Formats: sequence, structure tokens, C-alpha cells
Amino acid sequence: RDHVSAVKAMEWWGEEFFLSTGRDAILNLWRIVPAEETAKDKKRKKKIKNTEGGGGDKLDHIIEVPKMEYRRIQSIPTYEQVEGMVIVPSHKHANELRVATAGSKGLVRLWKATVVRGHTPELKLSSEQPSTQAFGDARGGYT
Repeated sequence: RDHVSAVKAMEWWGEEFFLSTGRDAILNLWRIVPAEETAKDKKRKKKIKNTEGGGGDKLDHIIEVPKMEYRRIQSIPTYEQVEGMVIVPSHKHANELRVATAGSKGLVRLWKATVVRGHTPELKLSSEQPSTQAFGDARGGYT
């Protein structure tokens, strides 16, 4: 299922993954994969004009634009509307995906997944700000 409300944040991690979150209180992890080519796609090619050299010769080039699709690989309920999200760089572990979210209840959460080629990563909550330290409207967050 895709988002059912406004998407408030989207972040890329490398060339294969991205995350999206928003007012529907869901954090989605997506994978970008090459789409399967259909007979219709084989006919679809982009033609461009190019002027090369000093003679002003125009050459037609056929460029094949790779068709990609995205697949949701994980949906996590956050139990609050997420207002912001950022990828947290991991200098110690290049294969570690770390994401911080902040939401309407005023909580900051840190999510983590290990990404290994050929395996589907799984985001898990690694730490959460105590509700007594939440920000906004007398510690009750924003409504």
C-alpha cells in the first residue's frame, strides 16, 4: 500500500533505496529495480539530434532510457504524523542505513538497518527520545 496522506519527507540512500514518510504515520522503505522489458518498451526509443564536427552534419542517435520501477520492501507504523526525516551518515559502517524521524508528538526516533547485497534490509527502531523530553506544546507534541 502506498501512502494515504501527504508525504512530508523523502530521502535517498545510495542508488538502490529510498525512504518516504508523512502524515499517514508510516515510514516506507523502497527499492529501485530495473523494470521488465515488454514488447511495447522495445519499440519505445528516444531520438535526439546532435550536431558534431565543423561541417554542421546532423546525426540521429537512438538513446535507450532504462525503465525503472520502485517496490516497497517495508512499511513501519510510527504512531504519529512524521514531519521530518533525515539519513544519518554512518562513518564506521558503510552498509548501515540510519534514519532519524521527528513527528507530531514531538519525539525523535532513530531507525537502523544493515544493508547486504542480495538481502532485503529491515529497518528497526534503535532508539527513541523519552516522551518526557518531547518538544512542542507542553511536551505533548504538535497537533
